[in-house]
Amino acid sequence: MHRVLSFQMGRGFGESSEFVTKRMCFSFIFFFGFLALLGGFLLGRFSAERTEKLREQRKQIEYTENRMESVRLERTLLEELRKASFDQYHVTKTLAKDANEDHINHESVETTLSNSHLFPNSMPDKTVVASLPGLRESDRWVVLSVSGDGVILALELARVFEKLRDAHNWNPRRRIVFCFSNEFGRDSCRDNLPKYAHHKIVAYLTVHGNAIQKNGCFVAPGSDVVRSSVFEAVQTVQDTISAQDLTSTRRIFNWCQKEPDDGLFLPRLPSDIPHASLALLAATNTSVNADYETATPYRRSFFQIIGLTIWRLSNSPILHWDPKYFERDVKAALKMIDSPGFVQVKEKITSTVHKIVNRAYNLNRNINEIEEPDSLSARVMNDLVMDLDRVLLCPDGNLASKTDPALIKRGLVDSEMLDDMLNCYENVVQVLQEG
Repeated sequence: MHRVLSFQMGRGFGESSEFVTKRMCFSFIFFFGFLALLGGFLLGRFSAERTEKLREQRKQIEYTENRMESVRLERTLLEELRKASFDQYHVTKTLAKDANEDHINHESVETTLSNSHLFPNSMPDKTVVASLPGLRESDRWVVLSVSGDGVILALELARVFEKLRDAHNWNPRRRIVFCFSNEFGRDSCRDNLPKYAHHKIVAYLTVHGNAIQKNGCFVAPGSDVVRSSVFEAVQTVQDTISAQDLTSTRRIFNWCQKEPDDGLFLPRLPSDIPHASLALLAATNTSVNADYETATPYRRSFFQIIGLTIWRLSNSPILHWDPKYFERDVKAALKMIDSPGFVQVKEKITSTVHKIVNRAYNLNRNINEIEEPDSLSARVMNDLVMDLDRVLLCPDGNLASKTDPALIKRGLVDSEMLDDMLNCYENVVQVLQEG
């Protein structure tokens, strides 16, 4: 009995030791397997994060290179605009008027444009339209509408853009449209513009009639976002002009601030489209053609401002609005209201404008944080800026802007007008808050 018991006990201990050994082996296998799995997971995550960082670095490098290329092309553009010669149009009478002296020769315009890739088309009323297709946002348009003095500038600008396209493989981000009105001083382009196209237009720039006058100062009445782009172009052109040339064209860069009757309070266009009407206006209505040689520096600087404005509006990945010009103009307009009965509403407008400016700067900070200019967020932000400009215009049933400072200058000030202006600005605050 003792031997049997000893044998069974020994067998039992042997089985227990073997079981423990197997369990330890399995434990070690599972442990090292878990470590291997964890290591693989961490290594994969590290590799994925590194790949993502490398991708972001490549995007950042590409974005930086694109910005550098854009800056280089902008400098090239300004140089080409500075060297532009208008003699070929002035001397050869390429744009000779018809016999009645009230219409441009649209056939000459079409002939000049047919040598480019702008594909000119003639409307029933002989308005000529040509466009440079957009590469990424072809459904967004930057329009230059011209007649009179503006025709020569538009043709030369089209030639410069065509040269950039051929020499530097450049294409605008958004479509650039050139529209040549048949009648001198009349904007037939807006009349021919289909209603569905209004929401496509980022900016509608006009140069009509005797828009370039000797010793004139630069004016740009229009919607606030487009005007800020124009004034930024003015500042850039001013910074690039030599001291000697700046002295000879100094009045261009006054923006007519010292002559509000002629400059600051010119009326906006009756339109719901973001726009600016560009001109060099003098005290006397003297066309630039009356003194061609002495007016050349003015035409050239004016030409650079127009070209750079169109370049930036059509080429910038993300649109911006600097509200300081808006704030300046509203304050200047309100100062002209001296009736004590409007003190309260003036204070409300001033307070609302202050809110708009602060929220606009916050919007610009959000825009600057966008890392991918081709992303959906960038497109949404651009649409917000476009909508903002339309809300700032605040057109009535007749498309007249309710927020036009020219209304105050023209003496059209009453309680209803100021209340409408206040309501429009409150809507702007709401748009900025929701954006």
